[in-house]
Amino acid sequence: MERFKRILFYANPDSELDPAFQRAVALAAGNGAELTVMDVLDPVPGQMGEMLDGWSADRLAELIRRAREEKLQALVDRAAEQGVSARVTVTFGKAFVEITREVLRGGHDLLIKGTPAGRAEGLVSTDMHLMRKCPVPIWLIKADFTSPPMRILAAVDPDPEEPENDPLNGRILQLASSLAAMEGAELHVVHAWQVVGEAILRSGRARLTAREVDALENGIEDSHRYRLKALLSAYGLPEVTTVSHVAKGDPADVILDAADAQAANLIVMGTVARTGLAGFFIGNTAEEV
Repeated sequence: MERFKRILFYANPDSELDPAFQRAVALAAGNGAELTVMDVLDPVPGQMGEMLDGWSADRLAELIRRAREEKLQALVDRAAEQGVSARVTVTFGKAFVEITREVLRGGHDLLIKGTPAGRAEGLVSTDMHLMRKCPVPIWLIKADFTSPPMRILAAVDPDPEEPENDPLNGRILQLASSLAAMEGAELHVVHAWQVVGEAILRSGRARLTAREVDALENGIEDSHRYRLKALLSAYGLPEVTTVSHVAKGDPADVILDAADAQAANLIVMGTVARTGLAGFFIGNTAEEV
């Protein structure tokens, strides 16, 4: 079972802190982990200092930083009451850049951050940047999160056509099963499959009969079920109750439908790091979910 040792919590002043912070403290306490509470402030423009006699932008920035540190210290004190060793760090700059730097500098193995409530709200820009660039797992917790994750949904894609997914699938199962074991939660593993070009194949233009297309579809489904079973067997999840789901359809729709059907309150999924133009996107499935 994976144990987190250094957890970074990003205390964004524009979001509700409590649900995400409570989860960060509980996870740190359960793992005996160190907790860092961080905020990133906008740089202070030089002209602000010029507008105040006897002040400089640097002096004003230091005043703002100390005030923010004092406020965050209250969170650290709350963590200490639960036996968690915590510290505060406040920097200036671009949020996702400074958070990523702190992850690397502090050797953190998990980032926890609050994000807006409700499916319609989506994610903020910082969240999207972090998912593309942060080198460690990110746990985004909605502001209306009110209970521990008693049902966890892990989305995997054991596709032989995309071997780069193999280590990612293993990482997803490792994280999801560890969290499930810590929480005493039920783990659901979902995998989506599709028949490429099915509409054309069924239109008759491909000169295949309906029976032939049905046979092809059944064969593809059987193949995907076998791959998922092999993946779960390879990693073995003896510590938690695991239920697998293989469903036909668009991956994002399948994941969301499974989350709704199983009343899952935590989804664990991955993104494949890319460079160049592809690096600007984290993948349609992750974007949509």
